[in-house]
Amino acid sequence: IEDIQRMQNQEFFRINSRDSHPGTDDLGGSHMAFNKNQGNVQRLFLMEGYNPLRLKRQLVNRKEKTLDILNIKYALQVDEQKRSMGFVERNGFCPRCRMVYDYKVEADENKILPDLYSDSFNHKTGVILEEKPYFEASAETIADSSWNCRIVSYSLNSITIDVQTPRTGLLILSEIHYPEWKAKVDGAGVPLYRADYALRAIPVNPGRHNVTCYYDPETFRKGLHISLVALALTIALVFTGFAIQRKKPL
Repeated sequence: IEDIQRMQNQEFFRINSRDSHPGTDDLGGSHMAFNKNQGNVQRLFLMEGYNPLRLKRQLVNRKEKTLDILNIKYALQVDEQKRSMGFVERNGFCPRCRMVYDYKVEADENKILPDLYSDSFNHKTGVILEEKPYFEASAETIADSSWNCRIVSYSLNSITIDVQTPRTGLLILSEIHYPEWKAKVDGAGVPLYRADYALRAIPVNPGRHNVTCYYDPETFRKGLHISLVALALTIALVFTGFAIQRKKPL
């Protein structure tokens, strides 16, 4: 675990720590390398995570494309005959943040995963969106060396990335999409698209930019506003009551 922690201080990657059901690609087999909440306790990025609340959309299989787009560098390998298990290093997995310039739009969520797992779709150079961005897709290959993405800061509620790109494209974050996450490029709000069924995509114009993805819950703000108004009314009523009592003749 200490070795993994040291590596994760230098590079962002996740670990697939659970095997799949026998004969399927679906997670939930009987073998687990870590306890369910060990990733949170020891600050390890695990594919499976641990949360009693489950998202409606989940990528919960061990297909190679799933492991790639979820930034899985190490996957659990089980040898039933030897009754042993360990991790194997995967080559070619997608980084935590990357630029792509080709996209496909599929508004029907039931068709996204079949399209994603299709042999004709290259998940490393393209992405599946559910709405069309403001620029046209480009199937022209761009070398990885021509763009650069670097995570500057990473916390539970905010991620900042330094991005340099030769042309307009999509910054793909291997992070779960949720409606109350928002994005800014150089301080200006931009759309945050759902990508590859459950991840995030942010449009970025040519040049070098500071991109921030942050959690901004509108429901929390509304609840706080209502609570403050209720508190103010309560205080006003209390003081009004005291004033009335003082004015009453003895």
